[in-house]
Amino acid sequence: MACQLLTCRFFINIVNIFRSIVYAFQEALTSIRVNKGLNAITIGTIAISMTLFGIFFLIFINLQKMAIDLGGKIKVIVYLKDNISQSQIEHLRRNIAFYKEIEKVSYVSKEDALINFKNKLMDKKAILDGLDSNPIPASFIIEVKEGFRTLDDMGRIANGLAGVEGVEEVEYGREWIDRFETFMVFFKLGMGAVGGVLAMGLLFIISNTIKLSVYSRLDEIEIMKLVGATNHFIKGPFIIEGMIQGFTGTIISIMLLFIGYEIIVSKLSPSVIFVFGFSDILFIPSNGIIWLVVSGIFLGFIGSLISLGRILKVRT
Repeated sequence: MACQLLTCRFFINIVNIFRSIVYAFQEALTSIRVNKGLNAITIGTIAISMTLFGIFFLIFINLQKMAIDLGGKIKVIVYLKDNISQSQIEHLRRNIAFYKEIEKVSYVSKEDALINFKNKLMDKKAILDGLDSNPIPASFIIEVKEGFRTLDDMGRIANGLAGVEGVEEVEYGREWIDRFETFMVFFKLGMGAVGGVLAMGLLFIISNTIKLSVYSRLDEIEIMKLVGATNHFIKGPFIIEGMIQGFTGTIISIMLLFIGYEIIVSKLSPSVIFVFGFSDILFIPSNGIIWLVVSGIFLGFIGSLISLGRILKVRT
């Protein structure tokens, strides 16, 4: 008998929770419909703010992809001394194979290096015909695994190989990697700063919109309190209203971003994209879109809580 009572109470609580949620959604939609102008302004502002952040996000995604694409082209080149013996070359090859960061190693002899250089000169290669000896050193060309194409990792490989007997010089594009990593750090900080400012602005807008909705229904709220309605029951519709605003504004911003993306990509020729270092231009991936939508809903939720917390404390 006691078990049946507990089961009944459990189902009654579930039904009551479901009814409260349905009521909150109905009231939130009614409030949005009644205050069309105010909600349209709020949703529009959210859409513009999220679009601005989305533009930074798009740039960041494509810069990261460019870094990965260019990273695959960056190689550690180990130039060898002219008097290096075959045994030293084999010893150096074994030393290189010791590094877990290395994906592929190619040996280029002095003869092959000269042929490659002539091929790059194309119709001007005749200027090398008068050389008495081959001035281009033999080398090892090392391709580094994707997860180790950072300045520290490539520097560690270069420094380790530079001290090996028979090595003349090691190059790995240190200046380019250093500049790009520094740029990405500052870009991430800029994204964080812009995102923080936009988030604060959206919280202010959403909380003030909800505040106006609450003020327009103060009499109704007072009556609900008199008949025993809890603060949670009263807050529900306003919180959902803020979440709907955040969700709708974010969806509109994603649509605007996609339209802008399609227009820009259709106007740019593949040659222009290639010149700027991109194999292609990416749109925000599905997990990024989900993250943006969740962020918009969360901002609506927090903005509503901030506004309701102040008002209901004053009215209590």
